[in-house]
Amino acid sequence: NMFAGLTIFMDRVFEKGNWIKTPDVEGTVEDIGFRATKVRQFDKALVTIPNSKLANEALINYSRMTNRRIYWKIGIEYRSTHDQIRNIIQGISTYIYECGEFETNPEKTKTFIFLDSFGNSSIDIMLYCFTKTIVWGEWLETKERLAYKIKEIVEGEKASFAFPSRSLYVENLPLGQPEAFPLQPSDKRASSQMSRDAISDRPRPE
Repeated sequence: NMFAGLTIFMDRVFEKGNWIKTPDVEGTVEDIGFRATKVRQFDKALVTIPNSKLANEALINYSRMTNRRIYWKIGIEYRSTHDQIRNIIQGISTYIYECGEFETNPEKTKTFIFLDSFGNSSIDIMLYCFTKTIVWGEWLETKERLAYKIKEIVEGEKASFAFPSRSLYVENLPLGQPEAFPLQPSDKRASSQMSRDAISDRPRPE
């Protein structure tokens, strides 16, 4: 544990205050000792982890992120026109590149906004981008503003978001009385059996 603690110090795997995640624990580092590290989970429970365990497990340090990602599939109704879809994509792209909240330098991150696929109930637009902030609360606010803007763009194009739906087709039967349609052999057997069952269920005289 002491050797593992020195390794953590020397390699600067994480520092006090970092948000880390292991296969078993996720939270903020409160203390790094020679034998163990203390992590405050988001439910406010304090977990003490032996350094030897931390040194031998895969560990994510969210505080070392350079950017935060947003990856959405935006479903548009199939009745949307080509022009509506193109204008929606262009409107989202303009907002992403001009609002100043997203990292759009191609040397740092990749940004993709494309018509992506045809789903069961929607035409899907893929949005893949990164925010400049890595702070979780600020990222949530940026993502919320983006969601409102996309809704405004879609409604401005007189288009609508798609939702799972199912079409039911009912065929018209020929006109006439039910007696006019002869029973199939299997139907006759079923009808005969029902008649016998009805007779057998009648009360018998004493």
